[in-house]
Amino acid sequence: MAPRQPCRRRRADHVGADRKCSHAHVLQLDPPDGRAPERDYWGWRGDDKDNYYNFLTKLANGLHQEGLKLQVEGPPDTTTGFDYGDVIAAGADQVTMMTYDAQYQTPSDAGHCYGYAPYAWMRGLWTSALAPIPEAQRYKFVAGLPSEAYKAPVLAGTTANCDHHDDAQGNSVLQGNLTMQDMQAAPGFSTDPEVIESRRDPDSGEIQWVADGWVYDYVDQTSLDAKLELAKSLGITNVSLWVLGGGNAWF
Repeated sequence: MAPRQPCRRRRADHVGADRKCSHAHVLQLDPPDGRAPERDYWGWRGDDKDNYYNFLTKLANGLHQEGLKLQVEGPPDTTTGFDYGDVIAAGADQVTMMTYDAQYQTPSDAGHCYGYAPYAWMRGLWTSALAPIPEAQRYKFVAGLPSEAYKAPVLAGTTANCDHHDDAQGNSVLQGNLTMQDMQAAPGFSTDPEVIESRRDPDSGEIQWVADGWVYDYVDQTSLDAKLELAKSLGITNVSLWVLGGGNAWF
């Protein structure tokens, strides 16, 4: 899984900000003990956590000496060794929670596939991430929002749930990172306002429908507006977007 592209963010008041920045991702390609390579924060062992925060401090100090800023991206999970408060304490200028991809957590007995970012899921994650950050430094937290689309095969035995298992090559059969433009070419896509609202998922505000054995989901302008308002209601002053453009009228 390649790291998400850096420096794509937008202030919650819709005013853009240009800033030099660097990102820190965890990717150990050649572990010294011979175990399989591990990505991100779920496989940390031993002193991995301490080493990571020491690395962040050295990286932040080095960048600051060059007049640069450090933005660190973290997972939509507050149960790993990655702590949003510790990242700020280590010297990061901003820390972003990539709050999307909840669809991969859809249980097989769900009535329909989860959207990219259900509201309750986002609220819980942001509240937990903000808790260890001192109030005076919470302006350094960035809420990552989705502006994308996905398609997934309908799960066997269901009418609206999605299949997101990995195939023999280790790739999910759910196809993410699609855009509004991709959805416009999908079967069953509609521009009729009544049809759009009838398809709006109340849990995420996203537009979702089923056609030809596939579940389709995209984040439209209305859904993004609601997600932005949720962030602002929690005192979050900066957001990032994955991905910019793609035909979404929000931009």
